[in-house]
Amino acid sequence: FKSGDKAVDRGILRNTVLCVDDLEYQPALRLSQHLAKSLMAFINFLFLLLGKMPVFDAVCTAFGTAGTGGFGIRNDSIAGYSPYIQNVCTVFMFLFGINFSCYYLLLVRHVKEVLKDQELRLYIIIFVVSILLITFNIRGLYGSWEETIRHAAFQVSSIMTTTGFASTDFDLWPGFSKALL
Repeated sequence: FKSGDKAVDRGILRNTVLCVDDLEYQPALRLSQHLAKSLMAFINFLFLLLGKMPVFDAVCTAFGTAGTGGFGIRNDSIAGYSPYIQNVCTVFMFLFGINFSCYYLLLVRHVKEVLKDQELRLYIIIFVVSILLITFNIRGLYGSWEETIRHAAFQVSSIMTTTGFASTDFDLWPGFSKALL
């Protein structure tokens, strides 16, 4: 396979493990990582504003979803915000959890390489299966399936990415769900 991209052709990008020792490609990889993070944080910020979140809260939450330890503005973390805000945070926590070399490959238009990425596939499988299992385990704790799925997806995304946000007190969940988290 010859792509024409030196980084890929020299084997620097394989299974999303980046050879950062190769000084020739280190600046491009670092720049693309910062660019992707900044762009994602800005888009996240805009979506949070669309959900009527105050500007200060939106800035802090946008950076918090990047896995910085879940710096929350409120004592209840994200639980006090609307379901829309919780869904936006879930999506962006999930996106920030993806290895940034996948974003680099997308940037250099190697979509097939991203789709073949074993780490990304496993990440998505663990994410989806965990949400399904937890949803069925906690289905009686909430008033609707939508609310149950929202809380399950949010907590799985938060725990998988070490973000630290919470949309509910998952310590009240059954032992199976807590163990899975």
